[in-house]
Amino acid sequence: FLSPKTRDWVLQHIVSGNVERLDIATNATFAQMQPTGPSMPEEGLSVEIVGSAVTLRPVVGLPAIRDADMTLRLNGRSAKLTLGKGIVDVSPGRRLTISNGVFDVPNTRLKTPPARVSFRVDGPVPAAAELLALERLREFSGAPFDPGSSRGTVSGQVQLGMPLRPDLPPGSTDYDISVDLVNFSAEKMLFGQRIEAQTLRVVANNQLYEIKGDIKVAGAPAQIEYRKLK
Repeated sequence: FLSPKTRDWVLQHIVSGNVERLDIATNATFAQMQPTGPSMPEEGLSVEIVGSAVTLRPVVGLPAIRDADMTLRLNGRSAKLTLGKGIVDVSPGRRLTISNGVFDVPNTRLKTPPARVSFRVDGPVPAAAELLALERLREFSGAPFDPGSSRGTVSGQVQLGMPLRPDLPPGSTDYDISVDLVNFSAEKMLFGQRIEAQTLRVVANNQLYEIKGDIKVAGAPAQIEYRKLK
């Protein structure tokens, strides 16, 4: 009965892990603890859960984040889950590292609370390209290169905003992604030619998907500005 929507999200999305510490303290009336009761003051509740080796599946249809350290802090008004470094196995041999993850619900008392998610992603370009090619992300990304012919490393930041509900309808998630592709190359990416770049900047949000930077096309220097409007 304490912050039931946050509890439901945790039960649905945290697959496994070890609880290292659990602290619960309350200074509220029983009526304030009920979802239909009067608003609980922020200082009326304090819950802290520290976990390790956590497996988290934040979005249905995407690979799970595993082997992560997790801390969940909950008070009378808000909830925040933070993740240390974890790994995402997109497919055998293709792995991404997730770090500095934050799942934040500023007001758990609302009927459909808004949630914010942010994390850093690092790893090889082929793993990132395969992740973007999954059905859940394909319509948003539109990446013009495929995992089998791309090389390099990816490093960047992902931010998401969504309502806290079990069935997210299409278009209900706001996202802002900014990543750098380093030592990048892809076969047949432009006019059937090999593309090489020391650094490319990729930006994606609800309005557009864009790749910009200095490149070499079949060894000749050039600039690319690939843009796909949503």
